[in-house]
Amino acid sequence: MTRAYQKKQFLEETSAQVKRLVNGLKKYPEVFAEHFGEDINDYEIIPVIMNNLPISIPGEFNGVYITDSSAFSRLIKSRYINAGVIGNENGFITRKNLKHAFSMWEGDKLSAKDILNHFNNPVQLQDFIKYSSLKQYPMRVSKESMFINSLFETDYDAMSKNHESIMKNLQVFNCISNN
Repeated sequence: MTRAYQKKQFLEETSAQVKRLVNGLKKYPEVFAEHFGEDINDYEIIPVIMNNLPISIPGEFNGVYITDSSAFSRLIKSRYINAGVIGNENGFITRKNLKHAFSMWEGDKLSAKDILNHFNNPVQLQDFIKYSSLKQYPMRVSKESMFINSLFETDYDAMSKNHESIMKNLQVFNCISNN
């Protein structure tokens, strides 16, 4: 049994459990009212699995969103993904010439739409999705049998060139020549 299969099985079981919990809230609205003093029917329930490890899946998986706490907390903490130069001065990490590279919010305040956009298309995965492609490798195991190994591979060189272009366009590297 592979780790990928184990992870898929875990996500299938966990998404089923989350859906059972959602159904329980809908079936017994008095429990929600007792704890929160609100009617659950006044709200749209968005089922989400929040991982503590960096595992996010764009869109829904079996009717449940899957995100990780670091990506989600980044969304809540700040509107922008910044680009800048990270350095070390006397053992302390420094960040210089920070520029806004990408806005994760449509407006000045985080909205429910921004959160759903994050669940459907996490900014942390966009480069990997853009620069990944399905590759297939045949593997002959005998004269009569062959397996096709299919995997997604990321073109890290192309991704790196794009990041460098973004940094140059934002003029992030100007601070290096000023030191």
